[in-house]
Formats: sequence, structure tokens, C-alpha cells
Amino acid sequence: MFSGLMPNLKLCFYFQLKNRTFTKYAPACRKYFISSNVYEPPWRVLFFGTDEFSLESLKLLCAKLRTGTLMKSLGVVTKKESVIAQFGLSESLPIYNWPIDLSEIKSQYDVGMVVSFGNLISKKIIDELPLGCINVHASLLPRWRGAAPIIHALKAGDTETGVTIMRIHPHKFDVGEIVRQYRVPIGCYDTTIDLEKKLAMHGALLLMECLRDLNNCLVHAVPQPENGVTYAPKVVASMAKIDWSTSDAKSVINLYRGLSHLYPPKTSWHGTVVKLKKISLEPVPVDSNTILHRTSDSDNLKTSAVDFLNSPSNSDFNFKKNVPQYLCKDSGKCIYSTGNKILRVVCSDGQSIIVEKLQVGSKVLSAVDFYNGYLSKRKKSEWFLS
Repeated sequence: MFSGLMPNLKLCFYFQLKNRTFTKYAPACRKYFISSNVYEPPWRVLFFGTDEFSLESLKLLCAKLRTGTLMKSLGVVTKKESVIAQFGLSESLPIYNWPIDLSEIKSQYDVGMVVSFGNLISKKIIDELPLGCINVHASLLPRWRGAAPIIHALKAGDTETGVTIMRIHPHKFDVGEIVRQYRVPIGCYDTTIDLEKKLAMHGALLLMECLRDLNNCLVHAVPQPENGVTYAPKVVASMAKIDWSTSDAKSVINLYRGLSHLYPPKTSWHGTVVKLKKISLEPVPVDSNTILHRTSDSDNLKTSAVDFLNSPSNSDFNFKKNVPQYLCKDSGKCIYSTGNKILRVVCSDGQSIIVEKLQVGSKVLSAVDFYNGYLSKRKKSEWFLS
């Protein structure tokens, strides 16, 4: 009578020995006697998501549901009128508006899959799901725990990121055991929008890989390393402000890559707010006459924009934390060439960025427009952004 139950009971007690958290899995063991196939596919999946990033995963899960293999049912928890809600309705999936009533999902699902949801999943919900919840996070945890890992990775000049699937713990974000990870290189011209598309795709594929071997993935999940923890808090507009005296060209470009889709890098022209709408790196050597102090290694002077952007962040320089590697007397200076109509701004390392489009008030201006409307009306000694 009980012979068919033994493999799943063994799995339950394996969880106990592996993680020393039998209490967490006690609800799962109790439910096992109600449903003997809780730990065997086809699974009953409850999906949590809200945006385009999570939509990629939901599409693959829905496609797998239609094949009649691995999944028995798929429910969706989301916010009203989100892209996830619209897709779920179009596919005739059960939709639960957040915050959900626990009674709506009681005994209906085996596992929760969370992708870019943005809300803490309560212990009551996690305990209601026999296999708990797993989450797709857009970084290589424990680096960049928090709400905006992609933006902070670009802003910091990281050359590699990835996706992590982890268990969800109640009351805390991004601290659970790692189930799977996939590494993704960051291209030197990648923006947040570019990287979101890549990571959404890889995250969806990794989630499907876990679904195919769910029991094994959960059993062999490992704790996150204690070293290398960094945080990616919610982005606010003040992060886009440029301090020309401390921002080297690479930092300004990275700020633009990470934030321009939300908050274009912001500066000031004699009290008037200016937003940099389109910029690039000036691929020429630094003018040593503008540098008051720099490291002695001449190799630091990059002659290629690609090489400059691809160099590991801060790896070539020796300087104390929070002290700029360069001190440039022309930081923030605007240089305009009437011949080729190029506007450059000098950064703290003496390197320049090229500014193609700016926004002043509600008007988007070209370099020529900015010269005619602003630069030409002042002395060249006053051509500084602050």
C-alpha cells in the first residue's frame, strides 16, 4: 500500500538532512499524504511576474504547458493591467491579482516560480507550495542583490553578469540557496535595454532547465558565498547627476549605458539643467597638459574606445578608495569644433566624451544647436558644465 510513497518520503527527509530545516518542509510532507504525486511531474506551477523581463519566462512555461508534458497546470500572480496579466488572459490561464487571498491557491499548486516580481512572497504563500518558491534573478548572486541588478552592473563597469535561479526565503530579498547559474558577458556598448533582453532569454531557458529536473535541482541547491556581496538598490533620479571633478570618461559612459533609458545623465550649464541624451567616448589619447596628477604608467592612456571600455574596472590603477585616479584642471570643459561640428566634454581623467544630443528643458538639441544657443553667447573661459 505504501510502496509507491517511499521515494518521495526519502526526498522529504533528504531535504531535512541537507538543509537542517525540516520545519520548512513539514507542510510538504503533510501534503504528500494527500497527493502522492506532489514530487513527480507533471507539475502544478504558480508563476509570479509583472513586466517584459518576466514575460519571456511565462511564454516558455505556457508553451511547455501546451505540450502536456512536465506541467499539469499554470497559474499567474500579477498586478492588474500588467503585460503578464494581458498575456495570461490571452492564453486562458488562471489569473490571481496581487496581493492574493491564500484561499484562492490552497492545495492548487506544487511550486512557485518568481521572475521580476518586485514584491516579497510571504511565508504563508511559500508554505502553501510543497516545493516552495524559486526565483530568477538577473545577476550572478551574491553580486548585486536587490531591485536593479542590471543597472548597477553597467554603472559599475562590470564586464560579466548572468542569471541566478535561487530558492526564495520569506522576509528577505535575494539571499536563498543557488539552484542554477548562467554567466553572460557584457558587451562594451551594451545598455540596460540590451542586457535585459539577453538576460530575460537566458533566465527563461535556465528556468526550463530547472523544471525538467526540479527535484534534483532543489536537493542540490547550495548556499550563496559569504564573500562578494554587493547591493543594487532601487534607482532614483539623483543617481544620474554627473560630478565632473570625480567622474572619469569611462564612468560617465557607464552611467549613460545603465541609466539613460530612465534618467539620462544630468549636468548643469550655468544654473540650467542639461541632460545628455546621446554620448560616446572620444577615441583619442589624453592631453597630458590638462592633467595635474595621474599614475605614472603610460599604458593607462587608452587610444581605443573599445579597449578603454573593455578594461576591467579600476584594475589598471593604484589609488585610494574615493580618491579620483586623475585630477584634471579642465574637468567639465566644453570643446566645440566648428569644422566638424563635434562637441566634447573633458572628464576627470583628461579623456573626453562626445556629446551628440542634449536636452535643455523640453528641447532636444544637437551639438550645433547647443553651440549656437548657449556656447556662442559666452566667453570660452566660461564653457564649463558643472
